[in-house]
Amino acid sequence: MNELTSSIISGIVGGLIVWVVQQWYSNRRERIKQDQDLIASSSHSKKVINAHILDMLKPGRDINLVYETLGQPAIKAKSDLGVFSDESVTTNSYLYVLKNAYLKITSKNNESIDSLTIFPFDTRFKLEGLPNPMGLDTIIFNESQINGFNEEGFGHTVIVARHDESFAISQTIVNPLNLVYTYFGYFGGDDSMGNWRTYKLNNDPKAFIGGTLTGICISSLDEDAFYIYAYEV
Repeated sequence: MNELTSSIISGIVGGLIVWVVQQWYSNRRERIKQDQDLIASSSHSKKVINAHILDMLKPGRDINLVYETLGQPAIKAKSDLGVFSDESVTTNSYLYVLKNAYLKITSKNNESIDSLTIFPFDTRFKLEGLPNPMGLDTIIFNESQINGFNEEGFGHTVIVARHDESFAISQTIVNPLNLVYTYFGYFGGDDSMGNWRTYKLNNDPKAFIGGTLTGICISSLDEDAFYIYAYEV
């Protein structure tokens, strides 16, 4: 009887020791992973980009250039919500949180870039001479406003989510660029919610007048235009 009791106690103690060792090892691995994630996040948060990134990582470029330039993304996904289709698109979506901007890259085949989306944090990110629906020579994000544009031939919609109320205006440039430029912005005036509701009712982009440009997506197709939602970051 004593031998049986001793064997049971030994088995319990042995099992506890194995469980403790496994838990220690598992916790240690998790701490190492968290430390690596923090190091990666810290590394990303120190990177500063400017308008040259739009040419460096434009659609058609090798996806490996993204990793060489920015490292591994903060967030990866296998699908994303299209701006103009309003449906989930199967694609590799990579989100970066940089020192002066949020940046998203998508690629369906994971070999070449399909789209590049940027939302700068301040007014130091400027675009010179890029096609835009307003015909502006210079666009300063978080400062340049929509004062009017030729509605014919331009795509437009609104993006409304829990923490997002933005408009989107796209311009397709065929030969020789064959690119879609989609500009995002928030509604101007005291009644921004009323403005996007007005657009929804009438599909009238005049509701965008007075709004401020906040970001851009350059894509190879309309269906490859993607936004960066507040919940993602």
